[in-house]
This record gives sequence, structure tokens and C-alpha cells, in this order.
Amino acid sequence: MGGQFELKPRSCENALTYSPEDIYTVVGDVAKTVFTEKQISEGQRGLFVAPWIENIESPRQIYPALGLVQQLQSSAAERQILFSAASRAIDRNFKDDRSFTYAWDAITARTGKLVDGEGDPLKSELKTAFRGMLLKNLHGTRCTDNEIKKDGPLPDYVETANKLLAEKPLTIEDVSTSDVGGTAKLTHILKKSSAARQLREELIAVRDTQITDNKVVNHDVTDLAWVSRVNEFIDKALSFEGTDNETEGEMLFLKAAFVDGMISGISPGEVRKSIVRKFLRLVAGSRLQKTSFIEWRFWIANAEHDAPEYFYEIAAEFPNPNLKVMAAAKKLLEEPKKDPPKPTPTPPPKP
Repeated sequence: MGGQFELKPRSCENALTYSPEDIYTVVGDVAKTVFTEKQISEGQRGLFVAPWIENIESPRQIYPALGLVQQLQSSAAERQILFSAASRAIDRNFKDDRSFTYAWDAITARTGKLVDGEGDPLKSELKTAFRGMLLKNLHGTRCTDNEIKKDGPLPDYVETANKLLAEKPLTIEDVSTSDVGGTAKLTHILKKSSAARQLREELIAVRDTQITDNKVVNHDVTDLAWVSRVNEFIDKALSFEGTDNETEGEMLFLKAAFVDGMISGISPGEVRKSIVRKFLRLVAGSRLQKTSFIEWRFWIANAEHDAPEYFYEIAAEFPNPNLKVMAAAKKLLEEPKKDPPKPTPTPPPKP
């Protein structure tokens, strides 16, 4: 509660970063449901939401946190609380260039919507904090792939931010990199593993893409012989243990690719549902859940993307606590929105 996630900075060697958007959506829905108009006008809802903004630890939290500010401005007290909390929270050096760069465009776009217009001290304060954040995070240690050189042009994304900072735009001297960190070290798993290349060839043969009138046509799932080949391949791919010292992360990357490649040619139905269930069973039991949660969550999100029509139904079948939280949050978000409770009228005094 209160947005205290203990999100440590990601290093430049990390290719992935956090994805905390869902919890902020839940917080926003709760805030819009449980407070009365009187409580909102008194700023009680603002005080409930403020910690989710004040406790920002990663740049990846800024965009969804600013979303709460954008949604909840029903009273002057609430607006004051949330704008001030956001201004205080973002004006700092996060020392996480990987996450900051990933979140850059979304932060700029949402800040632009919040500060649009003139003559508002709260908007001016947020705009000043936004500029301070850019100075602190653009001029400090950057990943090698994000370096801004003194003799180079002003990057397009800085030019975009300058549209919000017309009174005092950033210059190349403001944002040129003072120190360069590392970069993500990625492995081409198909080049590394001969067994993986063999499995890929098997996938292509089983998938057997059908094209009619220049359009990809899904296979007929009533063809039992083909369905049997699909199931045999999926079982083989998901049980593959590697032959070239592949890491668990590399193995999940490979298996997710095989699952993606197969179900993209299968229409929604029991065959597709069965494949997703098998993959989710593999990921739900993966040790990455404890050793590299971001990576584990990435593959869970991948399964959700592959089959959104089945994901939460299947996820509910597993005793995995993280999947249960995800399923519960999804259920909450999909429930019909209810009007805030109305205060119970006080009965007139008895004579």
C-alpha cells in the first residue's frame, strides 16, 4: 500500500525495466469509487492518493502517477495536494538511465497535458519540476546507447520536451552526457544454440503457413492429424532443456518465441487455449520469479498478449500468488463502475 515498491535502479546492462502501470489503474479506480463528495472536497481522497505519487522510486512510475493527477482534480484541495506531490516527486536524479529513457516519451506527453494553459501556479510548479528532472537525468550518467555528445545535435526527444519549456529551453550544454555507463548485453539465442535452430526448423514445418489471395489463413483445427503434430511440437519445445549452456532466461525467450510462432496460426479455441495453458504452467513454476521478477513478468505479459481471451481464466487455475493478484486486479478493473456511496440522511429529531 502507499506505492512503496522498493524499485531499485536498473543498470545499463539490463535490457528490461519495470512495468507498474496496472496497480496505478487499480488505485485510480478505488479512489473514484470509495470517497464521498464531501470527503473529496475536504481533500481526503487527495491524501489517500498522494503517497502513490510521493513514493515514486523509478522513472517508470512517473507516467502512471501523473495519470492519477490527471484523473483526480475534483476539488481545489485535491488538486493542490496532487500537483504539489507530483512536483516534489519527479524533480530528482533517479540514477536509472535505462528506465528513464524507456519512459521518456510517455512522461513528456502526460506532463504536456497537465501543464497546458497559462496563469496557473500549480502548472508552473510542475513544469519547473519537469525541467529540473530532465537536467538531473539527462546530464548525469547515461547508458552508452543513450549518450548525448557535446558536438552533436539536440536529440529529437529533447526538442519535443522544449516545446513545454519555451521560456527556458534546454541546450546541448544542459543535456550533454557527463559520464557514460555500460550497455545491454544481448545474446542471439539461435546463433548460440544449434539445438534451438533445429527446433525453429521444426516449428516452420509444423506451422506450415498457408497463404490464400496474399493473406495468411489459419489452419483447420478440425484436422486432427495436424493438431496432433502441433501438440507434439509444443510438448517437445517446452520440455527442451538446452544443449549450449543456455540460461533460464534464454530458454524462456526461446520457448515463448516458439509458442508465439505456433499460436499465431491458430484461431481462438481449445487448441490455442491448451497451448497457452502449457506455456503458463511452465512460466508459473519458473525460478525467474524469484531471481529476475521483471524478466518473469515480461513472459507472463507475453502470454496475456498472445491469448487475452483465455489468459485470466487459465491464470486462475494455478496456485501461484502473483498470478492470483493479477487475476484479482483484472477482475476489479472489469467490474461495472459503481457510483460513490451517498451519505445517509440524518433522521429528524423525535418530538
